[in-house]
Amino acid sequence: MAVIGSLLNTRYQDMMIASLAPFHVPQAVMEQILGSIGGALGVAARLGGTLGAPLSDLARTAFASGMDLGLSIGAVVALCGCLIALTALPSRPSRTERRH
Repeated sequence: MAVIGSLLNTRYQDMMIASLAPFHVPQAVMEQILGSIGGALGVAARLGGTLGAPLSDLARTAFASGMDLGLSIGAVVALCGCLIALTALPSRPSRTERRH
């Protein structure tokens, strides 16, 4: 779970930083935006109008992209675990186990 959250957070922050780089966002506001999607949506709500709507859309897009990455990696790890279990575990009890 921690890996999924870390991937989500890294993707979210990277997208937000890259998209907001051309703008002069005050450090305190940027920390709030990068802290969580809730923080970014809160800033967007306070801005309102023509600035808030794009920030809100950007935050949602960045969060969804992070979730996509995190859950995709989680699915691959789960699939690998299943394949290892299928190949490494015996398909039926051994003869010594059946006697007991």
